Amino acid sequence: MGIEGNRLVKVSLIQQGPAPESKEESVKTLLAKIDQVAEKERPDFLMPTELATTQYFPAGAANQKYFDWAEPIPGPITKLVGEKARKYELCVVLPMFERASVEGIYYNSAVVIGPDGEIVEGTMPDGARVLRHAKNHIPYMPSLPNRYDERSYFKEGAGFPVFDTPKAKIGVVICFERRFPESFRLIA
Repeated sequence: MGIEGNRLVKVSLIQQGPAPESKEESVKTLLAKIDQVAEKERPDFLMPTELATTQYFPAGAANQKYFDWAEPIPGPITKLVGEKARKYELCVVLPMFERASVEGIYYNSAVVIGPDGEIVEGTMPDGARVLRHAKNHIPYMPSLPNRYDERSYFKEGAGFPVFDTPKAKIGVVICFERRFPESFRLIA
């Protein structure tokens, strides 16, 4: 016996592989993968990898050139991915490098795009409405071989919103956040 209102949702994940040193090539690859997976699998949700529009750059010393890759929300990449979401009538959880509206502030974010191609607003625990989830737990691990230092790039987010999409109500956790049980408790 199931709980009333529950239904199965189909989720497809995209592992893009090694990203080129070009944001344009990364975006081109992402859009092609969305077409490929959406046409074949017809998922309710499609989720690419963290920082899906760029390579994963926060390993090693900070490099100023990567800040040019950040985009606002909404922006060009949310528009392009929104067109794909509308075409295939699916939700896309789009992880991206966000340039905030405040000069010099950047986030490792995930935007939820609905089957109408529009950004789905999230609701924070205090009722505030947001356009995305910004990663809260920002790793700094200088003793590792690649010296993971996301703090050189990203400001931490302000909490864990819940997104009420036409397909399901969801929360988003980005990479390192999965190591902290309060991430899941807050979303639940």
